[in-house]
Amino acid sequence: MGAVAGVAMAAGILAVLALKGEDREEQAPTGWQTYRNEFLGFEISYPPGWHLQERGNTTEPAEPFITGGVTISEEEGAGNRTRVLAYKNLRTDWCLRGRLVDRPITVSGVDGIETNCYACEADAPPETCPAEAHTIVRIFGILGEIESFGVLGCPSLGDESVRRIVESFRFTGGR
Repeated sequence: MGAVAGVAMAAGILAVLALKGEDREEQAPTGWQTYRNEFLGFEISYPPGWHLQERGNTTEPAEPFITGGVTISEEEGAGNRTRVLAYKNLRTDWCLRGRLVDRPITVSGVDGIETNCYACEADAPPETCPAEAHTIVRIFGILGEIESFGVLGCPSLGDESVRRIVESFRFTGGR
């Protein structure tokens, strides 16, 4: 990502983080498993039969950033298709093209922004875009700074599981 795009994205995140969104503390559906990591400072739930794998640094301090988290997929093994990422200090590009719809959110008392990415032109009228987002991104904090968190989900058409996994992300007392 270029420096100008990075600065523009950070400025946009700062502007939205100043707004207060709703705090949705919903419980995970019955039967779901919950991954909790006090070192990373978050928990996330996922449906039975889905698979979670820790990635990066999930247990030891590292300077200046702790870059670790989890991936969640429907299938186990190397050929799986990751559907959700939850990371402390996530570093990635997403939703660089297409129509983006942002809304302020609050999770566990922490303000953030949710971006829904749609597969259509950025300036396309909403009614011409697909009804469902191809990617859901939640960011808490400023990317590139210590203590930022990112949750990214790629839903399938008609499947609410990925959105529910993304929305199950919570902060723990370990942050």
